Amino acid sequence: MSSTQSGAVLGIDLAAQPRDTFACVLDSIESRLEVTVEPGCSDARLLDLACGCDKVAIDAPFGWPDEFIEALNAHREGRAWPAPDDEDPAVYRASLSFRATDRVVMQTRRPLSVSTDKLGVTAMRCAHLLQRWSAKGPIDRSGNGRFVEVYPAGALKRWGLEPSGYKGSDKAPLDELLTGCGSLSLACGRMTRHGESALPVTMPSTRWSPRSSLALRCSG
Repeated sequence: MSSTQSGAVLGIDLAAQPRDTFACVLDSIESRLEVTVEPGCSDARLLDLACGCDKVAIDAPFGWPDEFIEALNAHREGRAWPAPDDEDPAVYRASLSFRATDRVVMQTRRPLSVSTDKLGVTAMRCAHLLQRWSAKGPIDRSGNGRFVEVYPAGALKRWGLEPSGYKGSDKAPLDELLTGCGSLSLACGRMTRHGESALPVTMPSTRWSPRSSLALRCSG
């Protein structure tokens, strides 16, 4: 894609490795959303796809907890570990594990910790991608800009769907999501579970509703 498609949205189910990274592009065609699924996305492919879209939704943390960064800096510089002496250590460790964003999301569903879970490796790849995208201008990571962090499992729960297992062998949440669409045109045969998991990554950043019409195709 060499030029931006008006209203097109790129959703990225980001993983540490390209072979496990899937993306989909949603574009509005008359009264339906057309979905193109991209499997096994390299950094170069993601950079290219983003150039053609108005919004880029990424299922990966955009940063680490401030308290975690401050604690690491203190430890590296030989300063005292900044845990309060008059507080349960578990309370402080929780502040190192979860960002302000995560604490808000917990009201819907508990997310993984970017600082204490293997999710951190994916966040490193995300940081590198965001840095490369920023070559064309500063990136607003607050959620108000072109690039947004999304949490598909939380979105599924807010939509009244079961969020557990949508990336696993139990495809019931995705089946229910697709069944809820007004009409569905599947032009790529049977999708893989990873290809399907890219779909709810994109939807939280659109005005999609479970009654929208979808036309679905695969690339690659």
